[in-house]
Amino acid sequence: METKKLSYNQHGISDYLFTVSALALPKVIGLDRSSVIRYGIMGINLLTYNLLSNHRYGAVKTIKRKTHLHIDLFNIALLSSLAVFPFVHRNKKVLTYHLAYTALAAVNVLASDWKEKEDENKYLFI
Repeated sequence: METKKLSYNQHGISDYLFTVSALALPKVIGLDRSSVIRYGIMGINLLTYNLLSNHRYGAVKTIKRKTHLHIDLFNIALLSSLAVFPFVHRNKKVLTYHLAYTALAAVNVLASDWKEKEDENKYLFI
């Protein structure tokens, strides 16, 4: 059975969605000011390296796919480690958002095809 994965271009689109969720959702759902700032910084970080990545929706295309993957893995490890800090685990709303964001980010990276060939047409869309 062949499993469908996200193409690198689709991964780039989902990274933009993660950027928006890091920049907007914490304020919308009423997280405290320091959490809004922290997730805003994470969102700007993601936006920056996504714009610099060489997928179809990158603006500058200087970061290669493998480097993008390594940055994603580092960021997921960083996000995972933040759950032990008091500013995350002492506030249930922050913890819930944080765990959901981290889990979805991990799924996004795991569901992406990091070895795809450019012309392959085996993806969900795009």
